[in-house]
Amino acid sequence: MDLDLADHLLKKRVVVLSGDCDGRAQQNICASIIGLNVVSAEDPITLYIDSGGGGIYAGMHLYDVITKSAAPVTGVVVGRAVSAAFNTLQACHVRQAMPHAILMNHSPELVCLRIDQPDLEKELKERRDWHELIISRLVERGKVPRAQFELWSQEERYFNAQESLEFGMIDEII
Repeated sequence: MDLDLADHLLKKRVVVLSGDCDGRAQQNICASIIGLNVVSAEDPITLYIDSGGGGIYAGMHLYDVITKSAAPVTGVVVGRAVSAAFNTLQACHVRQAMPHAILMNHSPELVCLRIDQPDLEKELKERRDWHELIISRLVERGKVPRAQFELWSQEERYFNAQESLEFGMIDEII
C-alpha cells in the first residue's frame, strides 16, 4: 500500500487487511492498532478485511491485539474473510460485512503440516486450542449450537453475508 495512503487511513483510524494474513500484515496491523490505542483508547478503529487467510500464528496474534484493544475495533468484510482472516474478524468488537462478502472457518486438522515437523503433536495441540477459542467465541456471539459450528469448520463451508448474519458470524450487513 502507498505510504501516503496508509498514513491518511491511519489518521482516519482505518486499518486494512488485504491479501495474505501473514507475518508482515500482522506486524503492520498490530502496530497500527496499538499505535491508535496510544493516540486514543476511546475512538473507534475500523479494520477492513479482504483476505483468503494465511498463517495461523499471524491470525492469532491479530486476534489477541484486537480483543485486548481498549479502542473498539469494527471489522468490515469487503470481500473475503477466510481462515486466519475469519479468526481476525471474530476478534472484532463489531463484525460487519458488505452484501457480497464470503466467510469461511476451518478446522486446524485441514491445514497442511509436515509429517516430519519437529513437535508435530505440540503444534497440533496449539492449533486445536486456538480453534477451540474461535469456536467458543462463535458460540458466545452466534445463533447456532456449538456442534453446528464445529461441523461447518470440518466441512470448510463458505457462507455468504446473509447466512453469516443469520448464524451470528457477523452482526450486520452494511
